[in-house]
Amino acid sequence: MNPKGGSVYKLNGRRVSLRELEVELSKIGIRKYGYNVVSQGDITLIIEMTPRERRQILNEISGVAEFEEREKEIMSELLRVDEKLREAEAILRERERRLEELKTDVERLREYVEAEKMLKAAEAAIMRNQIAELEERIRSIKVEEPGFDESALRSVEEKLARAESRVRMLESDPLLRKAFEVSALAIEIEKKRRNLSKLLEKIEVYGGYSRLPKKVVESDGYIGVVGDILKPKSGYETPYTASLWGRLRDIVVSTYEQAVKLANTLSSSGKRWRIIPLDVLKENRRGNPPGWSLGHMADYVEYDERFKPLVDLLLGGTVLVKRIEDVPRSRVGTWRFVSMDGVVLERSGILICGKVRREALDRSEYAKLIAKVEELKLEIKELEGKVEGYDPDAAKAIQDELSRMKMMVQQLRDRRDRLLRLKLEVTERRRRAASEMGMLKARIESLKERLAQLGDVPNVDPSEAFGLAERMRLKIRLLSPVNHRAEEEYEEALEEYNKIKSRVQQVKEERNKVMEALEEVRREKKRVLQETLERLSREFNRTFKDLTGGEGFLEVDDIEDPESGLEIKVNLPGKKMATIDQLSGGEKSISALAFIVAIQKLRPAPFYLFDEADLMLDPRNAKKYAEMLKRIGRECQVIAISLKRETVEPADHIIGVTMRNGVSKIVAVDMAEET
Repeated sequence: MNPKGGSVYKLNGRRVSLRELEVELSKIGIRKYGYNVVSQGDITLIIEMTPRERRQILNEISGVAEFEEREKEIMSELLRVDEKLREAEAILRERERRLEELKTDVERLREYVEAEKMLKAAEAAIMRNQIAELEERIRSIKVEEPGFDESALRSVEEKLARAESRVRMLESDPLLRKAFEVSALAIEIEKKRRNLSKLLEKIEVYGGYSRLPKKVVESDGYIGVVGDILKPKSGYETPYTASLWGRLRDIVVSTYEQAVKLANTLSSSGKRWRIIPLDVLKENRRGNPPGWSLGHMADYVEYDERFKPLVDLLLGGTVLVKRIEDVPRSRVGTWRFVSMDGVVLERSGILICGKVRREALDRSEYAKLIAKVEELKLEIKELEGKVEGYDPDAAKAIQDELSRMKMMVQQLRDRRDRLLRLKLEVTERRRRAASEMGMLKARIESLKERLAQLGDVPNVDPSEAFGLAERMRLKIRLLSPVNHRAEEEYEEALEEYNKIKSRVQQVKEERNKVMEALEEVRREKKRVLQETLERLSREFNRTFKDLTGGEGFLEVDDIEDPESGLEIKVNLPGKKMATIDQLSGGEKSISALAFIVAIQKLRPAPFYLFDEADLMLDPRNAKKYAEMLKRIGRECQVIAISLKRETVEPADHIIGVTMRNGVSKIVAVDMAEET
């Protein structure tokens, strides 16, 4: 150590580095962590070691580090080769997938080409068949060309001229003109009679709710009908009538009981009635109508305040608008709407429209209708007087002949028209036939040109051609699109695939060689370990027997498994076989000491230092320990530090150290000279 506290290393008087010193010492078996220096701590360490830790000692003294280093190098090489193999195989798989895709493309292309070929064959068969049919059609047109008889048309026209002349003569007869006048009068009489019937119907309607049955008017609690109770304000008659359509004749009574009684009375009248009991009706809050409307329809009706519940019942949900178009679609269903022109929009969305007919007439109109009826009756009587004195039989004879001649004229005209149409039809058919023949010939030429373009194709049965063509078109659609370079690309891909496959095989062979080298290193490592274990076990047994008289063994369950531990087993005299962990403290120490000495014998050094290695030994074992050191000392130098007499007595030289007043004193004794 230098004055600065640093270490100085010298070898044979020459200053060297620590590394140089360690290398030179290792050459003679002296290592930093070797077993040529043994302390009590080393004994304890061996005792406390796990089997796996003791296995590391075996590995160290076997010198397998070189094998392990080589194994690491080979494993590194194996990883590199495996990576190359994975990359090559990945590329190969990708190329194989591509090859399969192209193989499928080639098959699709071949199917596609074959389908096109068969489609052309089918189309050729169809075209040949069409040409044959077109040629046959041309022949049939020539055979079927229609003719027309002009003489038949002239004969009909002559007969028609004579018949028309006779009709004109009959129509100029005075008696026939009189018959026409009488016929016109009869029509006028019938018209006036229909008008009279309509007026009578209106009068009947007037009796609808103004003339109710006497038993209704005189019944208990009768108030009136809706049409009498509710009246429209001026100018609102149309929406009033439309919104109360079918309800104006409803009978209104005071109480529910009176309504039931009246219903029983009217049930056999043969008519349908609607009765409203006023006492069951309730006033309802109408709510605010939309701002764009004209307001509640009820606001445009005049009525006594006590009939407000009746108004709420009939018109409470009805809103008046100027036009039904003013109602937005979004408001349909919120109210019942009626327009000024009488269109009703129900909550359901149903529209009711059309001219509104008043259900009854007022009394002034009724009087006018009665006067009109009397007027019509007089007019009908006057018209009937004008036809008196007329001879219907003579007129009928002329009319019958005229009708017969007109019928003949019509028949002749029909026949003439048919002949004229036939003539036109024949002319048109001839024109169409000529046109069709021209088109057929052009079509035949077009088909022949297309047929020539198809070239040589297989023959196909014409009866199967259409079905075959459809199947081939469908097949082509299903196969499309196709890769038209598929075969060329497949050959290129196959060549590349084979190259990569060869590369993969080369890498596999390279890997096999690496694996062989790895197996060789592992076999050699196993052999060295096994031999070292056997030698170490023999030396341990020999040393243990010298120390104790018993037997000792070293065992490893699986020499190839680096995790498999080294067990120390001993069989002391008079005891069963046990592992070092099962021994007493002194037995453990002697076993550990024997293990260390066995290691020393496998890796001898020029000197050994035992520092109180006998601390835990009893006198008997300490004596055997000293004898063992004596034997070792015959081959090398042994230095032992001990406090036990049994250990010191056999020594060749003894150096004692004493301390007095804090000062150490060394005393050396040469036992050989003493003896």
